[in-house]
Amino acid sequence: MLIVYPKLPLEVAPRLKECPISTVAPYALMLAPMYVFMPKNKRFVSVKSPMDFFTPEELKKIEVMTNFYVPDFVEHVVPYRSTGRSIRSLLTYQVGENELGPTPFELSDSILRLVAPLWRSGWKVDPFFVSVLVNELFEPLPEAVLNQARDENVDQFERSLYQSSITVFLALHLGYTDLKELGKIRTRVFALSSANRAVGELKTELEELIACVQSLCTESTQCTLDFDQLEKAPGITFQRLKFRLKRIREELNKAPQDFVSFKSLLEEEIKVNELTATA
Repeated sequence: MLIVYPKLPLEVAPRLKECPISTVAPYALMLAPMYVFMPKNKRFVSVKSPMDFFTPEELKKIEVMTNFYVPDFVEHVVPYRSTGRSIRSLLTYQVGENELGPTPFELSDSILRLVAPLWRSGWKVDPFFVSVLVNELFEPLPEAVLNQARDENVDQFERSLYQSSITVFLALHLGYTDLKELGKIRTRVFALSSANRAVGELKTELEELIACVQSLCTESTQCTLDFDQLEKAPGITFQRLKFRLKRIREELNKAPQDFVSFKSLLEEEIKVNELTATA
């Protein structure tokens, strides 16, 4: 995320939420700009951007500050975190000895109903929020992978996160319900994107899906999922996806709300903080 308000005045304190530093796990992706309070200057200073992470060494150095502070618009990620956790619960449910588990069709149908409301925002989904959802499905990527990708190219690191998350998100729409397989998909796409490599020959449905995501998300700032664009995408995979999207339209009863991107939330935060600082 390129847009971060580096310093916040003391006056915005009521609009910030405390986050104990001890609760932040190493290599977990941040869901908002993370601030610490500097008593001497009476300012909140940004120490991490959204979609970045802390290493164990960084957390150790900063633990004396006790708390991070995050803008209250972080609440916008709650529906996506909740949906991700609900999907993970579905896909990791342990069937009892005398219990009949859900069929793959039932799992897929349940997942489709969970993700349908996320399209209500103008028939689009912001890639940041997609990454928040997918982040809830898995453990963090290996630390060596994350460190290397971020250190080599920050913009490409963010694009890799978005491409891998979008691919998993659309795979869920297509009926993929094996969490281990979905994890392999995320790892594969992240590696391809980090190396700036195309998927190659399109021999399978998954490879066609990855290729389409790579073409739609060439820059991290251009990765917004557009419902209409997906419905018009070529290929057999997207013909099948089209039918799944049709069900979502029916589920939402054609009543979308205005699209809200994470970038617009950050920009609004900057405007509010500038007004507060000059008041």
